[in-house]
Amino acid sequence: MTREAMAHTFQQLQKDTRASLSVSEAQSDYCQKHDLDPEDPRCARALLTGTVEEIKNGTREAEFAKTAMFSRHPVMETWPQKNHNWIFVKLKIEHIYVLDYFGGPKEVDVVDYYNAEV
Repeated sequence: MTREAMAHTFQQLQKDTRASLSVSEAQSDYCQKHDLDPEDPRCARALLTGTVEEIKNGTREAEFAKTAMFSRHPVMETWPQKNHNWIFVKLKIEHIYVLDYFGGPKEVDVVDYYNAEV
């Protein structure tokens, strides 16, 4: 994320740090492979809500964020960072909702989410 005037998201987060992130299995080929319409509840999606907080430069957390970002988006490492005032942020999750079947979303306990083992 950049602090530049052109970064609409940063401008909005300066006024209100509340944010949400929605992810869906439709972003992969899972739903298509299983003949599920992206709006079908069995094509699972999750909504995470909370507040956005800047990650302090020079910390292990900042280094982790950089490694994660650039490993997934290598071209971004060559984008101008000094004159664009790049920062890394994190979502401090307050609520998690999962819709993966009929009957409405289920809330996942945030503590359980952070303690889950893969």
